[in-house]
Amino acid sequence: MARRDDQQWLTAEVGRLERELGDAPSQADLDRVEARTSDHEYRLDTLDGDIATLRDAVAEADHTARSHIADLDRRLDEVEDSAVDGTRRIDDLQRRTRWLEHHLRAADGVPTADLTADPDVVGLAHAERRARERRAAHLPDATRRRHHAAVAAHAGWVRRRDEVRRAALTASREIAGDGADGPHRADLAQRYREARSALDGLAEQAGSVRRHADTARAALERDDAVRTTDAGTVASGTAAGRVLSTRLRTRLTEMVGRHELPPVWFATVLGLGPPADSAPWFDAAVAVLRYRAAYDIDDAVQALGPEPTGDAEQSARRRQAWDLTAPFRVR
Repeated sequence: MARRDDQQWLTAEVGRLERELGDAPSQADLDRVEARTSDHEYRLDTLDGDIATLRDAVAEADHTARSHIADLDRRLDEVEDSAVDGTRRIDDLQRRTRWLEHHLRAADGVPTADLTADPDVVGLAHAERRARERRAAHLPDATRRRHHAAVAAHAGWVRRRDEVRRAALTASREIAGDGADGPHRADLAQRYREARSALDGLAEQAGSVRRHADTARAALERDDAVRTTDAGTVASGTAAGRVLSTRLRTRLTEMVGRHELPPVWFATVLGLGPPADSAPWFDAAVAVLRYRAAYDIDDAVQALGPEPTGDAEQSARRRQAWDLTAPFRVR
Protein backbone atom coordinates (compact mmCIF):
# COMPACT_ATOMS: atom_id res chain seq x y z
CA MET A 1 0.00 0.00 0.00
CA ALA A 2 2.86 2.39 0.83
CA ARG A 3 4.63 1.42 -2.34
CA ARG A 4 1.57 2.33 -4.40
CA ASP A 5 1.32 5.77 -2.72
CA ASP A 6 4.98 6.47 -3.43
CA GLN A 7 4.46 5.55 -7.05
CA GLN A 8 1.53 7.93 -7.35
CA TRP A 9 3.47 10.78 -5.73
CA LEU A 10 6.43 10.20 -8.02
CA THR A 11 4.17 10.20 -11.09
CA ALA A 12 2.55 13.47 -10.01
CA GLU A 13 5.93 15.09 -9.30
CA VAL A 14 7.27 14.08 -12.71
CA GLY A 15 4.19 15.56 -14.35
CA ARG A 16 4.65 18.82 -12.51
CA LEU A 17 8.29 19.08 -13.55
CA GLU A 18 7.43 18.39 -17.16
CA ARG A 19 4.82 21.16 -17.11
CA GLU A 20 7.32 23.64 -15.62
CA LEU A 21 9.96 22.68 -18.18
CA GLY A 22 7.38 23.08 -20.91
CA ASP A 23 6.71 26.70 -19.78
CA ALA A 24 10.48 27.66 -19.58
CA PRO A 25 11.83 30.09 -22.28
CA SER A 26 13.69 28.64 -25.21
CA GLN A 27 17.27 29.53 -26.12
CA ALA A 28 16.00 31.77 -28.90
CA ASP A 29 13.95 33.75 -26.36
CA LEU A 30 16.99 34.11 -24.16
CA ASP A 31 19.07 35.31 -27.13
CA ARG A 32 16.47 37.93 -28.04
CA VAL A 33 16.33 39.22 -24.45
CA GLU A 34 20.12 39.44 -24.35
CA ALA A 35 20.18 41.31 -27.65
CA ARG A 36 17.59 43.82 -26.47
CA THR A 37 19.43 44.28 -23.18
CA SER A 38 22.67 45.00 -25.03
CA ASP A 39 20.84 47.51 -27.23
CA HIS A 40 19.44 49.33 -24.19
CA GLU A 41 22.87 49.39 -22.53
CA TYR A 42 24.35 50.91 -25.70
CA ARG A 43 21.66 53.58 -25.79
CA LEU A 44 22.23 54.37 -22.11
CA ASP A 45 25.95 54.72 -22.72
CA THR A 46 25.20 57.02 -25.65
CA LEU A 47 22.88 59.12 -23.50
CA ASP A 48 25.54 59.37 -20.77
CA GLY A 49 27.98 60.65 -23.36
CA ASP A 50 25.47 63.20 -24.66
CA ILE A 51 24.75 64.40 -21.13
CA ALA A 52 28.46 64.79 -20.39
CA THR A 53 28.87 66.73 -23.66
CA LEU A 54 25.95 69.01 -22.72
CA ARG A 55 27.41 69.59 -19.26
CA ASP A 56 30.74 70.58 -20.77
CA ALA A 57 28.97 72.93 -23.18
CA VAL A 58 26.95 74.52 -20.37
CA ALA A 59 30.09 74.96 -18.22
CA GLU A 60 31.92 76.53 -21.14
CA ALA A 61 28.99 78.86 -21.88
CA ASP A 62 28.82 79.84 -18.17
CA HIS A 63 32.55 80.54 -18.11
CA THR A 64 32.28 82.61 -21.29
CA ALA A 65 29.31 84.56 -19.93
CA ARG A 66 31.10 85.26 -16.65
CA SER A 67 34.20 86.39 -18.53
CA HIS A 68 32.08 88.77 -20.64
CA ILE A 69 30.36 90.14 -17.52
CA ALA A 70 33.69 90.65 -15.74
CA ASP A 71 35.05 92.39 -18.84
CA LEU A 72 31.98 94.64 -18.98
CA ASP A 73 32.39 95.46 -15.27
CA ARG A 74 36.02 96.41 -15.84
CA ARG A 75 35.08 98.59 -18.78
CA LEU A 76 32.33 100.29 -16.76
CA ASP A 77 34.81 100.94 -13.95
CA GLU A 78 37.23 102.43 -16.46
CA VAL A 79 34.50 104.66 -17.89
CA GLU A 80 33.48 105.79 -14.38
CA ASP A 81 37.09 106.44 -13.41
CA SER A 82 37.56 108.37 -16.61
CA ALA A 83 34.45 110.44 -15.92
CA VAL A 84 35.59 111.17 -12.34
CA ASP A 85 39.05 112.08 -13.60
CA GLY A 86 37.48 114.35 -16.23
CA THR A 87 35.38 116.07 -13.58
CA ARG A 88 38.47 116.61 -11.45
CA ARG A 89 40.35 118.03 -14.40
CA ILE A 90 37.49 120.41 -15.16
CA ASP A 91 37.38 121.51 -11.50
CA ASP A 92 41.14 122.00 -11.53
CA LEU A 93 40.96 124.06 -14.72
CA GLN A 94 38.21 126.19 -13.22
CA ARG A 95 40.29 126.83 -10.11
CA ARG A 96 43.33 127.70 -12.21
CA THR A 97 41.17 130.02 -14.29
CA ARG A 98 39.95 131.76 -11.16
CA TRP A 99 43.54 132.02 -9.97
CA LEU A 100 44.60 133.67 -13.23
CA GLU A 101 41.56 135.90 -12.99
CA HIS A 102 42.70 136.90 -9.52
CA HIS A 103 46.05 138.12 -10.81
CA LEU A 104 44.49 139.85 -13.81
CA ARG A 105 41.97 141.67 -11.65
CA ALA A 106 44.67 142.60 -9.17
CA ALA A 107 46.71 144.00 -12.05
CA ASP A 108 43.67 146.05 -13.10
CA GLY A 109 43.45 147.62 -9.65
CA VAL A 110 40.48 145.65 -8.28
CA PRO A 111 40.52 146.16 -4.49
CA THR A 112 41.60 143.28 -2.26
CA ALA A 113 39.39 142.47 0.69
CA ASP A 114 40.85 142.99 4.13
CA LEU A 115 40.12 139.80 6.03
CA THR A 116 42.47 140.58 8.89
CA ALA A 117 40.73 139.94 12.19
CA ASP A 118 40.01 143.20 14.02
CA PRO A 119 40.34 143.37 17.82
CA ASP A 120 36.64 142.69 18.37
CA VAL A 121 36.77 139.53 16.24
CA VAL A 122 39.95 138.39 18.00
CA GLY A 123 38.30 138.96 21.38
CA LEU A 124 35.26 136.92 20.38
CA ALA A 125 37.44 134.12 18.99
CA HIS A 126 39.57 134.00 22.13
CA ALA A 127 36.48 133.91 24.36
CA GLU A 128 35.06 131.02 22.32
CA ARG A 129 38.41 129.23 22.49
CA ARG A 130 38.59 129.59 26.29
CA ALA A 131 35.08 128.17 26.62
CA ARG A 132 36.01 125.24 24.39
CA GLU A 133 39.14 124.54 26.42
CA ARG A 134 37.20 124.65 29.69
CA ARG A 135 34.54 122.27 28.34
CA ALA A 136 37.32 119.88 27.33
CA ALA A 137 38.40 119.75 30.99
CA HIS A 138 34.93 118.58 32.06
CA LEU A 139 34.00 114.93 32.35
CA PRO A 140 32.35 113.64 29.16
CA ASP A 141 28.61 113.02 29.42
CA ALA A 142 29.11 109.26 28.95
CA THR A 143 31.52 109.16 31.91
CA ARG A 144 29.11 111.10 34.09
CA ARG A 145 26.33 108.64 33.18
CA ARG A 146 28.54 105.72 34.27
CA HIS A 147 29.31 107.46 37.57
CA HIS A 148 25.63 108.16 38.19
CA ALA A 149 24.87 104.50 37.50
CA ALA A 150 27.47 103.41 40.08
CA VAL A 151 25.94 105.73 42.71
CA ALA A 152 22.44 104.46 41.87
CA ALA A 153 23.66 100.84 42.10
CA HIS A 154 24.87 101.47 45.65
CA ALA A 155 21.58 103.10 46.60
CA GLY A 156 19.75 100.08 45.19
CA TRP A 157 22.03 97.76 47.17
CA VAL A 158 21.23 99.65 50.39
CA ARG A 159 17.47 99.41 49.71
CA ARG A 160 17.71 95.69 49.02
CA ARG A 161 19.81 95.09 52.15
CA ASP A 162 17.28 96.93 54.32
CA GLU A 163 14.38 94.97 52.79
CA VAL A 164 16.08 91.61 53.38
CA ARG A 165 17.13 92.61 56.91
CA ARG A 166 13.53 93.52 57.75
CA ALA A 167 12.34 90.21 56.32
CA ALA A 168 14.84 88.29 58.48
CA LEU A 169 13.84 90.19 61.64
CA THR A 170 10.15 89.68 60.92
CA ALA A 171 10.63 85.96 60.40
CA SER A 172 12.67 85.74 63.63
CA ARG A 173 9.99 87.52 65.67
CA GLU A 174 7.24 85.34 64.23
CA ILE A 175 9.21 82.19 65.01
CA ALA A 176 9.56 83.36 68.62
CA GLY A 177 5.88 84.14 68.81
CA ASP A 178 4.77 80.86 67.20
CA GLY A 179 6.52 78.71 69.76
CA ALA A 180 8.61 75.59 69.39
CA ASP A 181 5.67 73.47 68.23
CA GLY A 182 3.76 76.12 66.33
CA PRO A 183 1.98 75.11 63.08
CA HIS A 184 3.87 77.69 60.99
CA ARG A 185 7.33 77.14 62.45
CA ALA A 186 8.71 75.21 59.45
CA ASP A 187 7.53 77.84 56.96
CA LEU A 188 8.88 80.69 59.11
CA ALA A 189 12.21 78.93 59.53
CA GLN A 190 12.49 78.57 55.76
CA ARG A 191 11.75 82.27 55.27
CA TYR A 192 14.39 83.15 57.85
CA ARG A 193 17.02 80.95 56.21
CA GLU A 194 16.32 82.50 52.79
CA ALA A 195 16.62 86.02 54.22
CA ARG A 196 19.89 85.14 55.98
CA SER A 197 21.28 83.67 52.75
CA ALA A 198 20.34 86.82 50.83
CA LEU A 199 21.98 88.98 53.52
CA ASP A 200 25.18 86.94 53.25
CA GLY A 201 25.20 87.46 49.46
CA LEU A 202 24.67 91.18 49.83
CA ALA A 203 27.44 91.37 52.42
CA GLU A 204 29.86 89.87 49.90
CA GLN A 205 28.98 92.64 47.41
CA ALA A 206 29.16 95.46 49.97
CA GLY A 207 32.84 96.38 49.63
CA SER A 208 32.91 96.49 45.83
CA VAL A 209 29.60 98.35 45.46
CA ARG A 210 30.57 100.91 48.09
CA ARG A 211 34.03 101.54 46.62
CA HIS A 212 32.66 102.09 43.12
CA ALA A 213 29.97 104.42 44.45
CA ASP A 214 32.43 106.43 46.57
CA THR A 215 34.82 106.82 43.61
CA ALA A 216 32.00 107.84 41.28
CA ARG A 217 30.48 110.26 43.79
CA ALA A 218 33.83 111.96 44.37
CA ALA A 219 34.44 112.29 40.62
CA LEU A 220 31.00 113.81 40.08
CA GLU A 221 31.47 116.25 42.93
CA ARG A 222 34.83 117.40 41.54
CA ASP A 223 33.36 117.78 38.05
CA ASP A 224 30.34 119.66 39.41
CA ALA A 225 32.67 122.06 41.20
CA VAL A 226 34.73 122.64 38.04
CA ARG A 227 31.59 123.15 35.96
CA THR A 228 30.27 125.65 38.48
CA THR A 229 33.54 127.58 38.37
CA ASP A 230 33.60 127.50 34.57
CA ALA A 231 29.92 128.26 34.05
CA GLY A 232 30.44 131.97 33.35
CA THR A 233 33.37 131.39 30.98
CA VAL A 234 31.53 128.67 29.09
CA ALA A 235 28.31 130.66 28.79
CA SER A 236 30.00 133.86 27.62
CA GLY A 237 32.27 131.91 25.23
CA THR A 238 29.34 130.08 23.70
CA ALA A 239 27.52 133.37 23.13
CA ALA A 240 30.72 134.89 21.70
CA GLY A 241 30.94 131.99 19.24
CA ARG A 242 27.48 132.72 17.88
CA VAL A 243 28.28 136.42 17.45
CA LEU A 244 31.61 135.54 15.83
CA SER A 245 29.93 133.29 13.25
CA THR A 246 27.57 136.10 12.28
CA ARG A 247 30.41 138.63 12.02
CA LEU A 248 32.56 136.42 9.83
CA ARG A 249 29.74 135.42 7.51
CA THR A 250 28.73 139.04 7.13
CA ARG A 251 32.28 140.04 6.18
CA LEU A 252 32.52 137.23 3.62
CA THR A 253 29.15 138.16 2.13
CA GLU A 254 30.33 141.78 1.80
CA MET A 255 33.51 140.66 0.04
CA VAL A 256 31.56 138.58 -2.47
CA GLY A 257 28.90 141.25 -2.97
CA ARG A 258 31.51 143.96 -3.66
CA HIS A 259 33.46 141.68 -6.03
CA GLU A 260 36.58 142.23 -3.96
CA LEU A 261 39.62 140.02 -4.41
CA PRO A 262 40.40 137.83 -1.40
CA PRO A 263 43.94 137.83 -0.03
CA VAL A 264 46.39 135.35 -1.54
CA TRP A 265 46.38 133.10 1.54
CA PHE A 266 42.58 132.89 1.32
CA ALA A 267 42.37 132.31 -2.46
CA THR A 268 44.89 129.45 -2.25
CA VAL A 269 42.52 127.29 -0.21
CA LEU A 270 39.11 128.74 -1.10
CA GLY A 271 39.44 130.29 -4.55
CA LEU A 272 38.09 133.69 -5.51
CA GLY A 273 34.53 133.14 -4.37
CA PRO A 274 31.79 130.65 -3.64
CA PRO A 275 30.48 128.14 -6.23
CA ALA A 276 26.77 127.81 -7.06
CA ASP A 277 26.27 125.64 -3.99
CA SER A 278 27.71 128.22 -1.65
CA ALA A 279 26.86 126.80 1.80
CA PRO A 280 29.89 124.44 2.09
CA TRP A 281 32.19 127.22 0.84
CA PHE A 282 30.95 129.67 3.48
CA ASP A 283 31.29 127.00 6.20
CA ALA A 284 34.89 126.35 5.17
CA ALA A 285 35.71 130.08 4.91
CA VAL A 286 34.26 130.81 8.36
CA ALA A 287 36.28 127.88 9.81
CA VAL A 288 39.50 129.29 8.32
CA LEU A 289 38.86 132.84 9.58
CA ARG A 290 37.79 131.55 12.99
CA TYR A 291 40.99 129.49 13.32
CA ARG A 292 43.21 132.41 12.32
CA ALA A 293 41.53 134.70 14.85
CA ALA A 294 41.52 132.14 17.67
CA TYR A 295 45.20 131.27 17.35
CA ASP A 296 46.53 134.65 16.19
CA ILE A 297 47.61 133.43 12.75
CA ASP A 298 48.83 136.26 10.49
CA ASP A 299 50.71 134.21 7.88
CA ALA A 300 50.49 135.97 4.49
CA VAL A 301 50.89 132.75 2.47
CA GLN A 302 49.47 129.85 4.45
CA ALA A 303 45.81 130.24 5.35
CA LEU A 304 46.18 128.17 8.52
CA GLY A 305 49.80 128.95 9.27
CA PRO A 306 52.37 126.29 10.18
CA GLU A 307 51.39 122.98 11.75
CA PRO A 308 51.22 123.49 15.54
CA THR A 309 53.33 121.35 17.83
CA GLY A 310 52.44 120.21 21.32
CA ASP A 311 48.83 121.42 21.26
CA ALA A 312 46.41 118.60 20.42
CA GLU A 313 43.35 120.87 20.55
CA GLN A 314 44.83 123.38 18.09
CA SER A 315 46.00 120.58 15.79
CA ALA A 316 42.49 119.12 15.74
CA ARG A 317 40.91 122.50 14.96
CA ARG A 318 43.45 123.14 12.19
CA ARG A 319 42.83 119.72 10.65
CA GLN A 320 39.07 120.27 10.77
CA ALA A 321 39.35 123.62 8.94
CA TRP A 322 41.81 122.16 6.43
CA ASP A 323 39.48 119.26 5.60
CA LEU A 324 36.59 121.65 4.98
CA THR A 325 38.63 123.52 2.32
CA ALA A 326 39.48 120.33 0.36
CA PRO A 327 36.89 120.86 -2.44
CA PHE A 328 38.01 124.46 -3.06
CA ARG A 329 41.81 124.38 -2.96
CA VAL A 330 43.80 125.55 -6.00
CA ARG A 331 46.02 122.69 -7.15
